[in-house]
Amino acid sequence: MRIFNFNHSKYGKELLIDGGSKSDFGGYFLENEEHATDFYELIFWESGSGSLLLDDRKTALKPHSVIFISPYKKRKWQVSKSAVSFRILLFREDFLNEFLKNHLFLCNMPCFYGRNPGVLVLNMDQWKETMELTEKIITEIRQLQADSVSMLQAQLIYLLSLLSRQYTRQYELSADHSGNILSHRFRRMLDTGLKEGFTVSDYARELGTSRVTLNKYCVSSFGITAGELLRQRLLYEVKSALLYSNHSLKEIVDMLGFKEMSNLSRFFRHLTGMTITEYKKAYAPGQYY
Repeated sequence: MRIFNFNHSKYGKELLIDGGSKSDFGGYFLENEEHATDFYELIFWESGSGSLLLDDRKTALKPHSVIFISPYKKRKWQVSKSAVSFRILLFREDFLNEFLKNHLFLCNMPCFYGRNPGVLVLNMDQWKETMELTEKIITEIRQLQADSVSMLQAQLIYLLSLLSRQYTRQYELSADHSGNILSHRFRRMLDTGLKEGFTVSDYARELGTSRVTLNKYCVSSFGITAGELLRQRLLYEVKSALLYSNHSLKEIVDMLGFKEMSNLSRFFRHLTGMTITEYKKAYAPGQYY
């Protein structure tokens, strides 16, 4: 499978965000060939028809839509490249982690991580507002100044928060987090560090509730169960350790509480469809956007 990595030094110094129009990204891979990236993508679909297969979910593409793609998500496009138009923002998670104390900001967003399609259809007023904000970000990237990174981080967080709110309404997810304190406490527990060998029931016990209740609040807040949240976070830690650390597989097994190498192998293959060896071969070399 082809993998594309983020180009850190495109603008002469490290910058973990990029953006532009279709003409600015002439090499953007819109092929019916399975591929993935190591960065987040926000694609603002202006015109053109076709479909996008994200993992095993096929979605029809409509004008005035926003497509949300998280890192390492497999996709295939079924579009006519010459007949489509879009704006795009690409960024690494590290770009926001430098700015935010909450390193699960992106994981909390059901538009990137949830059961519903990663596509948001906007009305004309919403589309105009979204495109104005997006153009400000693209202009800032093109005219970098000394304080541009902080400006871009703030602008991106605002845009993502606005889109997440609209996504929550479109898919009728709970927007009232005040009654879902348990789910957010659970998120904070995962954020501060996975507990070795802990199951959802173990976390629920520490929170003074049942697994069933914790699942109910997680689905209400985030659109996925507590078990899915835990697996997402555990998979993220495994991938990070494989690609960005010098830990051996034995050290990763011990560090993340898998007990046996075979447990880690089964967990990884079940969630990614790849062996650890296949994953490292596919994602380590990469190509650059």
